[in-house]
Amino acid sequence: MTDAFRIDCAWLPREYGDEVDRVTLAEISMPLGSSRFATTLEDVLAKTVRSSARLSAVQLAEWFACNWWRLCWEPWDGTLSWRMSHKMSNIGGGYVWPDVTFSTDWEAIQISVRRTDWREGEPVRYLEDFDFRISLADFEMGIDGMVDGTIARLASTLSRPTQLSALWDQVSRERRCPERSEVRQLEACMGYDPGEAPAELIDQMEDVREFCGSNAMREVAAVSKDRTVTDIRTLQSCAASGDSVARIPDFGEIRPLIMAEANEWEIPWRRGATAAKIARKRWGLNGSIDTATLSELFSVPAVKLSEPDSDVPSRLSVGLRRDDSPGQFGFLSNRRHPHARRFAFVRLVADNLTSPDSDRLLPATDSRTVRQKFQRAFAQEFLCPIDELKARFGQDAPTGDAIDEVAEDYAVSPRLVEAALVNSGILDRETLGDRPVEMASHRPTNG
Repeated sequence: MTDAFRIDCAWLPREYGDEVDRVTLAEISMPLGSSRFATTLEDVLAKTVRSSARLSAVQLAEWFACNWWRLCWEPWDGTLSWRMSHKMSNIGGGYVWPDVTFSTDWEAIQISVRRTDWREGEPVRYLEDFDFRISLADFEMGIDGMVDGTIARLASTLSRPTQLSALWDQVSRERRCPERSEVRQLEACMGYDPGEAPAELIDQMEDVREFCGSNAMREVAAVSKDRTVTDIRTLQSCAASGDSVARIPDFGEIRPLIMAEANEWEIPWRRGATAAKIARKRWGLNGSIDTATLSELFSVPAVKLSEPDSDVPSRLSVGLRRDDSPGQFGFLSNRRHPHARRFAFVRLVADNLTSPDSDRLLPATDSRTVRQKFQRAFAQEFLCPIDELKARFGQDAPTGDAIDEVAEDYAVSPRLVEAALVNSGILDRETLGDRPVEMASHRPTNG
């Protein structure tokens, strides 16, 4: 068991309910870091504060088992279905559960803990409000420990098999089988519960896998959902009719350099920013980069960076690697604003420099996977370096007019400048409100 993430259960006596409920009532605590608990609450009746909640361990364990694949492999999309599978407060069963949300980027889990308001008739309210990031491996280990512990409790007190044991045995078998695991991951990416995706859709995805690569197909699935195959086939058709190819200078030398130095960082936005600094230095870039410079540097017609491609599926900008030269890729995007097209193009440069060799398709999507976070951070630093912003503003928070002026100078959106300033500490995060940003929303508060 790791100290990074665990769920502790101290078993309690209970005199009512069925036998499974009676033996799995527990004081449940979820410590995160050295001193904080997601389960810290105020007991309204007892007028006390404690770090554990009296809850049903079996109901929590069954929720983890039922939603295992979606918790680990379905990035945030904000739908009701997503919230039901990722928010503990939806477990129900007559208990007041903490407002804890688990959001994956396929490399790490963001645990969002939110305080709750007291409601009439409820005996407790939860007090904490913070975000915490753990690795996906640590999350899996912590959930394994909690579920296995609950199953052991049931086995030691009951003489019959339980629903939890059957559920967890199925999940465990699928995790051990690479082929079945891959199918479950794809289903989860598209928002399906295990076994609920149409068999025809899964078969069709196998047919297009060779065109795009396994990892790239999963990236597309996270945004296209049940339109994944349709969108990929549309991209095939668009790519076949395109003739514009971008070329990354010094690809053979810069790729291993970035892979070695940028990967020293654990956080994807830091890896992306580090990679962009390496690229700018290698290519001798200083200050803002206009479209003519981008066009010349990557040997791509300037019109491709200013005019949208027709028929490209929404939500997607993509590159298509050349089979005979991995440093070259076609560029397709339906982004209409020139700033957005430049940003999307540079994201694809980043993706080609770091994505698996087996991926022919290079997707830049709106999902919150680690790959997309890296792309956004790279493009932000490449087009609008934070050191130059700091030199321009110092530690003074700039006005809206000053931000607009910088955005115009660097040919990026004002929102991108705001995100960079938030991440550097010059602007408060509240400045952004609830608006989505290219990068800031992916920066964890604990690292």
